[in-house]
Amino acid sequence: MEYRRCPDKLRRPTFRELYDRPKLIMNCLGTINVTIDVEEHFLHNHSIYCAILWKDLKGINNKSISSSIKKFCKHTRTEKEALSSEVDLLYLLGVLNSSMVGKLLADQRGGDYHIYPEHIRNLPIPIATSKLQEEIAQLVRIIMEKIHGGQDCETEQQKVNQIVSTLYI
Repeated sequence: MEYRRCPDKLRRPTFRELYDRPKLIMNCLGTINVTIDVEEHFLHNHSIYCAILWKDLKGINNKSISSSIKKFCKHTRTEKEALSSEVDLLYLLGVLNSSMVGKLLADQRGGDYHIYPEHIRNLPIPIATSKLQEEIAQLVRIIMEKIHGGQDCETEQQKVNQIVSTLYI
């Protein structure tokens, strides 16, 4: 991609570290669909959003991160890094792809077809124990294996939906 050759000459450049770590990638139109990039190589433009755990940005300082903290955070960066160290990215993948989050996002958007970053930022993510996070993460691993193998994963998806729904009660 062109980004690798001339990131500083792009119209709205992001920062390189945004792409070379584990992240969730999501669409910006229609129903939310989130995937995970654990191979740390996917580059994208503004038509796709990504989410990275704060702990994975530790030690990276730039204007984009500083501005985001000032505008959108009620916690300090150190607090956010510590909080995110307790979160499994596969757990977040399961939560964000759940039917409950789909409903919450639809309510928040009020019929709008676009998904904006503030919609994602404003989604309440339930705090779960590490045991429950691992249970959802394991189901997500099974779902991904089945999808890659061309198998049906409806049972596992329904189980994730059930667990996530109970977290919101």
